[in-house]
Amino acid sequence: MYKKRKNQPMKNNILENHEKEIAGIISVNDRIVIRGTLPIVSYSQGMNSFLFRNSIRIFDYLKFASGLRDNYIDYVKNFATENNIPIKPLNSYKISKEDEVQKFLEERGTHPGLVCIISVVEGCSMFEPRYDKINNKPYLHYKRGRCLHYYFYFIDGVFGLCYLRVPTYAPFGLQFYCNGHNVLANELDKAGIKYHMLKNSFDRIDDYEKAQELANNLDVADLKKRLDYYSKLYCPVHIKLAEHYHWSVMQLEYATDIIFKKKESLEAIYSDIVETAVHSVKVENIATFLGRRFTKAFNEEAGTKNKVLIEGTCIKHFYGRNSIKMYDKFGLVLRIETTSNDVRKFTIFRPVHHRDGTVEMKQTAASKDIFYMNDVNEKMHDANKRYIEYISGFEEHSIGREKLNKVTEKVVENNRSYRGLNFFNKEDENILKTIMLGEFNISGFRNKDIRQKIKTKSQGQISRIIKSLRIHGVIKKVAKKYKYYVTENGKDILLSIFRMKELYIIPSLS
Repeated sequence: MYKKRKNQPMKNNILENHEKEIAGIISVNDRIVIRGTLPIVSYSQGMNSFLFRNSIRIFDYLKFASGLRDNYIDYVKNFATENNIPIKPLNSYKISKEDEVQKFLEERGTHPGLVCIISVVEGCSMFEPRYDKINNKPYLHYKRGRCLHYYFYFIDGVFGLCYLRVPTYAPFGLQFYCNGHNVLANELDKAGIKYHMLKNSFDRIDDYEKAQELANNLDVADLKKRLDYYSKLYCPVHIKLAEHYHWSVMQLEYATDIIFKKKESLEAIYSDIVETAVHSVKVENIATFLGRRFTKAFNEEAGTKNKVLIEGTCIKHFYGRNSIKMYDKFGLVLRIETTSNDVRKFTIFRPVHHRDGTVEMKQTAASKDIFYMNDVNEKMHDANKRYIEYISGFEEHSIGREKLNKVTEKVVENNRSYRGLNFFNKEDENILKTIMLGEFNISGFRNKDIRQKIKTKSQGQISRIIKSLRIHGVIKKVAKKYKYYVTENGKDILLSIFRMKELYIIPSLS
């Protein structure tokens, strides 16, 4: 089910400083939602063409679509009767389907096969015939409507508990759901590795290294075969439409779980981490976590939310349709999870097909096609790593204090003196906050980049400032390039100081 790929270890203060208190770490997909569409009839012009090819008048579309709906409903009822599977109707989409499914699971067990079918009226995509008075011809108009949906809940031998959501009205867009933790659990069973789960998280795995190898690289080809099989079994309407489903990523979650041996160990650090993250993480930082660069042209919603859940306290940083969140599960697991509702916001290396027929391999926006899921997973794993590295900077209170004297004292080199940093000096603070901007975290900065932010300084003055920061160990230079990055030591110091000023000193003086 999984292909082996190289696993890159995650190095940061939390893992190193709490090594004896941590049982293990595992990174794996959590929620996976796949959309199935019939490419030709999924949009109005395509359905127009289908009707024309089959000699169906535009204004007979409703009769045609209603016929497909009635035939499909009869198919589902007969299928349920033949397989002795109950159809559970729900009066509202707000009723928890998972709770209903759990009742069936308690009676039947967790062996593979169809568990139940749930019917509920929900929103869907549909078309309606209209007449174009300007061009004097009828056409189909796309709109949002409501229709009966069937949820087929089943247990797959590889993907565990899944569902396939099927609307009873054309164009029959499907939605498939599974959980990556269930997939890994099945792989661990096959490998004979013992583990224990609390809902959709592991609180113990006997061999974390082997488990991570199993969790890497989902076999997407196998996933597609299973999707094709279930769509044919539970929604054979597409056969009448002479179409095959195309599968694309609708929502993807990738979680990194740091599993502690005792609740007390996580409790000792978690509240401080959350409190500081709420005040310290800015929009430009969120963009950096997600591999983006914040610009003034960005016009989507972004920010941070903090809420208390039954399972634990959650802090969520969102940037458009993608987000990264942190929460504690059952007091034992510190989960960092990147969620994407639009994987095209990530950049991957893939082939690009041009209109002239040529194909070019380049770094570009990810495709929604499921065959690029593993590439997106790696980018989401990198986002989790960046976030853990960031919160590690203020997780250990003592780091900044121990190193503070080294950057605040005068240093003499080649008969030239460089004064220490003054964190209460407005000019020094402006420089330090500039080099800590999220946009420089990935790509680094040059002299001209700082001058664009601080226009009151000349090139020579910025050069001397950069020299001073290098001598004090706050930044480092890239070999053979005039480009600089903030050192890990520099991040520890600056985050500690800015946190103390914003959270304690300024509020106390106010």
